Amino acid sequence: MTEYLSLIKCYVDYILGLVAIAMLLCSNYKWRNLNPFAVMQLPINATPEDAKQRYKRMSQLVHPDKCKDSRANDAFLEVKKAYAMLVDR
Repeated sequence: MTEYLSLIKCYVDYILGLVAIAMLLCSNYKWRNLNPFAVMQLPINATPEDAKQRYKRMSQLVHPDKCKDSRANDAFLEVKKAYAMLVDR
């Protein structure tokens, strides 16, 4: 049973990674991703700890080593750039 649940979790993470990539790299993404809160899907009043947790989760979903989509590297760089902007504020 636990093997089945871990297989389902891997499949869900794979689908979520593809959705995150599609969202991050939609048309005109260079302009849409200027707001780091929108990229990280965080409210404006998010704490640095919230940003750190969201960065860890999103980077796991779109990391090029974990997600085999050809656009994963670009999405990972967008997440990394948004997190750097949030940390610097």
